[in-house]
Amino acid sequence: MLKSIAQMTALLIATPLTSLAQEAESPGQEDALLWCSQDAVTPQFISHDVDAIYRGEQVEQIYNFIDYHFEQSGQYMRARTYIHEIEAVAVYGPYASAESLEPVENDAFKNAVLSYLKRRFFKIEELADEDFQVIWEWSEAEAPSLEQCEPIVSVENVP
Repeated sequence: MLKSIAQMTALLIATPLTSLAQEAESPGQEDALLWCSQDAVTPQFISHDVDAIYRGEQVEQIYNFIDYHFEQSGQYMRARTYIHEIEAVAVYGPYASAESLEPVENDAFKNAVLSYLKRRFFKIEELADEDFQVIWEWSEAEAPSLEQCEPIVSVENVP
């Protein structure tokens, strides 16, 4: 089982797309390669910011983070990952809108956002009772279902 983004990246770098395509082009192979990249929802925008807290001229804390902003039918959700903990993400919402931040119930929207995040992070947290709680952690059982995938037939059809 992969334990980190670094291990996943190393695996992808170690397997050139040309060799993947050559394997996929072998007809009749039961283990043909499949490309899984469908998302029911994608962020409206992604922002990368750094906040610093100073005491006098001394830096006390630095927050280097990436925010994912999602909107659907006017409703809003946000997810944040900190660069020093890039394998985890915290999710906020859904809210009535980005401006009001009034909590609303919308399981379909929330599940679509969680599905997007599950494909990119190893751990998802949510604020509950003034503390973050893990609501999901990656396991091999969480891999995309084959219905979400399409065969790789050549390097050209890999996005």
